[in-house]
Amino acid sequence: MGLQIFWLETRGKGDYIKFLDPKFLLRASAKLISDKIHEHLMEFISVRDNDLKLRLILKTITSKERPMVLILDEVQDFLLVMTSENIDQLGIMREVLRAKVLLILSGSIRTIMQDISRNFRERYFLQIRNLELSPFNLSGTWQFAEKILGEEISGMTVAILLRKSGGFPFYIFAIMDRAKELIRSYGIDILSAIDIAYIQEVFSSNGLIYEHCRYLWAEYLSYAKRKKYLRAILETLCTGPRSISELSFELNVDYNTIYKYADELVSQGLVIKENNILHIFNRTFVA
Repeated sequence: MGLQIFWLETRGKGDYIKFLDPKFLLRASAKLISDKIHEHLMEFISVRDNDLKLRLILKTITSKERPMVLILDEVQDFLLVMTSENIDQLGIMREVLRAKVLLILSGSIRTIMQDISRNFRERYFLQIRNLELSPFNLSGTWQFAEKILGEEISGMTVAILLRKSGGFPFYIFAIMDRAKELIRSYGIDILSAIDIAYIQEVFSSNGLIYEHCRYLWAEYLSYAKRKKYLRAILETLCTGPRSISELSFELNVDYNTIYKYADELVSQGLVIKENNILHIFNRTFVA
């Protein structure tokens, strides 16, 4: 609730930590928190039912007169938690859609997103639209990187950043934000900063990209229907693209079995198939 109020009332500006303190929120002045939000906060504190608590959190959005955008990232985790807590997630989402809210559901597991689109379309008043998000190209990477860094960079620098990040916006941000910090702290050149930032982000346990890749790996493994040869297939593909026949030969597993694994991995979005050749969706994940 505190973070929700922080974003609604400050639009992400300032210190969010204090908004996590209920005492601060209760003492906050009308200049900081509106009367309507304060009313929702008091209701939130008084109830114990998780379903009601979530409805009150979202009520801070749905009660707004101005249009709002609500993004539920990694929605497969959201649905799993809601189900385990016996929360009526469909009813709650319908309430959101009745308000002036654009609801964006995003997730890493492509098959789950496709199931949501296919199975819940009517329940969401036929309002679901599928959006395939592609990685940034050179131009998009260039603009985004310069915005993060706050200064112009060369085309060669952008090309290196694009190759390292695979064009994924989150990876671009993680690398460039750390590179910016390295430049300020040590006065090194941009190319050196990007190289160091990439290594720290991908291979360090406190790197954002490292944590994201670990999360993706765990998610794909948990939702995979076939697991026996999954790790062996992925580890082999991490060393370079392969055809199904090559995987079958190297792993000493029959072709039909490998084909079924490959088909599932492609449908999940972890593996890309081009001209009958399989490769991991992003070179950073391979690292």
